[in-house]
Order: sequence, then C-alpha cells, then structure tokens
Amino acid sequence: MTARTTTPPGTADDLVERYVHLVARHLPAAQRSDVADELRTSIWDSVDDRTGPAVEEAHRERAVREVLAEMGEPTRLSHAYAAAPRHLIGPRYFDDWWTTVRALIVTVVPLIVLIGVAADLGLDGASVGAAVGGAVWTGFNAAIHIAFWVTGVFWILERTGSPSAMEASRAEWGPDDLPELPRSRQVGVPDLVWGAGLMGLILAWLPWQHFRSPLDGPDGSPAPMLAPDLWASGWAWGLVGLLVVTMAFEIGKFVVGNWTRAVTVLSVLLDVVFAAFLIALVRTQDVVNPAVIAGLDDPGASRRLVGGIVLAVAGATAILGIVDAVRKHAAYRAMTDR
Repeated sequence: MTARTTTPPGTADDLVERYVHLVARHLPAAQRSDVADELRTSIWDSVDDRTGPAVEEAHRERAVREVLAEMGEPTRLSHAYAAAPRHLIGPRYFDDWWTTVRALIVTVVPLIVLIGVAADLGLDGASVGAAVGGAVWTGFNAAIHIAFWVTGVFWILERTGSPSAMEASRAEWGPDDLPELPRSRQVGVPDLVWGAGLMGLILAWLPWQHFRSPLDGPDGSPAPMLAPDLWASGWAWGLVGLLVVTMAFEIGKFVVGNWTRAVTVLSVLLDVVFAAFLIALVRTQDVVNPAVIAGLDDPGASRRLVGGIVLAVAGATAILGIVDAVRKHAAYRAMTDR
C-alpha cells in the first residue's frame, strides 16, 4: 500500500489510504492485500455514487469523510473481515454455551460434593470439617474443569461454523413457541440441599461409625456405635433403603417444584413409614452396640435413654413433617386457584 505515502496528506486519496491501512494492519498477512483492494474499491464506489466522477477536490474529500464515518472505526471493521472470530464465544453460541455450563455446574458439582463427603467420612475416616472442606474444594475444581472444557468445545464450534442448536430453533420460531409464564416455585435449591444432603450425610455416617468409630469397646479397640447385629438381621439395610428412597423423593420434589397432591401424599407416606420403622427398630432391637455401654454402671438405663430419644425424635419429626406438607399443599392450592 505505497499509495499512502505518495499522496499529499489531508487529501481524499490520503484519507482513503490511511483508513484502508488501519483496517488491513489488524488482519493476517495472507488477507491484507485482497481486503485492502476490495475495501478501497468499495470506498471509491460509494464516493462516486455521491459526487460523480468529475468533482472538485474539496467536495470529493467531504464525500470521502462521510463514507468513512458511515463505515465506522477501522479496528471494528477489520473484525468483520477477519477469517477467524476475535472472541472466545460469540453471540451465535453464547446462549447455548451459558445454558450448558450452568446446567452441568448446578447438577454435577453438588453430586460430586456429596459423594466426596460420603467417601471421606465413610471410607477415609476424616473429620466432618476436613471431609466437607475437601469435598467443596473438589467441587470447585470440578466447576473450573466443566467451564474450561465446555468453553473449549464451543470455541471449536465457533470456528468451524457448526450450526447452533438455539440458532436453528430460532429460524423456525413462531408465536406458538412462546412458553407459558413460569409459576413460582415452592421447592428451591436450599430445600434440595437440606433434604437430600441430610440423607446423604446419614448414609455416610452409617459406614463411618462402623469402621471408624471414635468409641472403644471393653478391650480398648474401636467399637461401632450401632449394634453390629443390625446389619446381620437386615434392620440396618432397611434403614439404608429408606434413606435412599427419601433422597430420591427430595430430588423428585425439587424437579416438580411445588407441593402438588402427589408430592404431598408421598411425603406424608414417607414420614409415616420412617417413623413406624424407627419405632419398631427401637422396640424390638438393641440399637446401641452392647460393647460400647458395657462399662457403664447401668447399661440398661443408657439403652432406654437412647431408645426414648429415638422415639421422641421419630414421632416429632413425623408430626411436624406431615403438618408442614399439608400446610404447603394448601398454599399450592391457593396459588393455583387464583
């Protein structure tokens, strides 16, 4: 582009060459010559359309300035000529990218944290603080990896020209595709974390107390808190099954989002079954490991105390759960009847 240096500064030709130079300098070397020729021709064609071929230099320069002002800042124009996009994720794929990243982080990371806590408590015998801290750090690293790799995939899609799913859906969009206005949710993420997380912690505590118990038996060796016979008789496995079912219910309740009739009935049924199971367990089995309380002055009193606490907690939890479920279902009915 030597013409830039052979034209007097400030003339129409000089303005065009300076503009073309600024646009081309930001492009790869292989593109610069072709883009410069194309852009120069386009500018002069626009100028001639405004002034005609024969016109005074002052009028010609004024027309050049108007054309260049309409074309915009040279660096931004160079982005339009660039063979590759100058961004990681552009507007064509941004909605797809954000939806994918958000869905994976919200669903995968909490599961990783819960599994990490359960593994540290049940298998490694870590303290609660260490288990939670390690699991949260693992979840954070998982979120970073999810964001990095998903962004990498969309970076490739951006540069290969693969069609966007949302872009394709927009091409066929019509008013009939408008979704219904969202209803307010009664069950949010905090409810899911509390309900499913509590069941997960209890599930993690069961193997931890059996293999990593801080209590000692009469011979000084670690002794499980719960009676080992509970596993052989199937009662402990029954408790595990109820905990798993309850965790699945909490997840399903979150998916539904509201206290519908089905959710309410299942919640009440689970509360009743859970309370009945615990009552039957305490009334028919030794819950506390006899080796743990063997050294006490009155092991029978300790056993009755633990049984009374379990019965009280089971009854109170069931009653409060049933009342809460009925109350929230009534609120849901009032919300949907409006």
